[in-house]
Amino acid sequence: MPKVKILVVDDNTINLNVATGLLGLHKIEAQTAKSGPEAIKMLGENNFDLVFMDHMMPGMDGVETTKIIREMGKTLPIIALTANAIAGAREEYIAAGMNDLLTKPVKRSLLSQILKDWLPPEKIVMTSVETPAAEITPSKTDFWQKIGEIKDLSLQTGLDRVAGQREVYEKSLRLAVKEIYKCEENLDKFLTAHDMRNFSIEAHSMKGSLANIGATDLYILAQDLESAAEKGDSEFCREKLPSFLEKLIILRLSLEEAFAADTEAQTPSEIPPELPASLTKILDKLKTAINETDFLTISEGIKSLNKLNLEGVLKNETEKIKDAVLMMDYESALKIITKIMRVSIYDQVFH
Repeated sequence: MPKVKILVVDDNTINLNVATGLLGLHKIEAQTAKSGPEAIKMLGENNFDLVFMDHMMPGMDGVETTKIIREMGKTLPIIALTANAIAGAREEYIAAGMNDLLTKPVKRSLLSQILKDWLPPEKIVMTSVETPAAEITPSKTDFWQKIGEIKDLSLQTGLDRVAGQREVYEKSLRLAVKEIYKCEENLDKFLTAHDMRNFSIEAHSMKGSLANIGATDLYILAQDLESAAEKGDSEFCREKLPSFLEKLIILRLSLEEAFAADTEAQTPSEIPPELPASLTKILDKLKTAINETDFLTISEGIKSLNKLNLEGVLKNETEKIKDAVLMMDYESALKIITKIMRVSIYDQVFH
């Protein structure tokens, strides 16, 4: 079967995680971009079969990005990703050069239909729409119990967003912690600067994150802030922001507590002195790719890590690398890679 190449463009890392997780059910390993300029660069250097394009992004939005892609002579299908499918939106996207629209939060059935509509049949692996939630491994029982007890968070809703894939949902929760930190800082900063446009974009992004993890009540509060900011109602935002941030911080602290307990419960101790040769090769290649900002090779490196059957501390550390790359936090990814390789080299030389 010919391999399909899909690019997902979204400034929100949780949206990227959910989309790539759902595409994975179709045996598609999608590549990601967190901005319009990055997407344009990747499309200029690689051939893709289809692009999912977020509409609301800081700086260059999805509409502007699509117009530039079309000016480059690219004719591949571009599907708008939007949480605001209001009347006239489809017409706006089509006029900009997009081919179709997919609403967020992304539903698996609608995603499958888009793939059917815009990809050759021989490139699509269709799977059952009903995917039961993955069983909980004994070592993760306490973790999932703690997640299920968090106020303002629906575990079932979050799992439904990713068709029951617990690993994908857990990654969304880890990313949510980082997104909340960013949101806490940015919303206050934008409101203080009376920058209601960027305040609205940040609230919109947080709204999407909260919807994807199953924090429905907080999603509604973020939606109210976004709507008020779009109208320029800074007074409403000033009044409601403290309460929203307080609830958001409580959610973040609860997630951090669950992850901290889970880390303690897992066994790994120290990084082993001798790394598997396959892992050393991948990490070395990935380090070079990150230093050279070679997105294609970075993506290939992450795919190679996914194929390794690692356990214990090495699995935990490589998961951190994957999360950092997904966040486009290449500095953190390099630090983890360097730590793993340095410990291994040190032990080989001095012990």
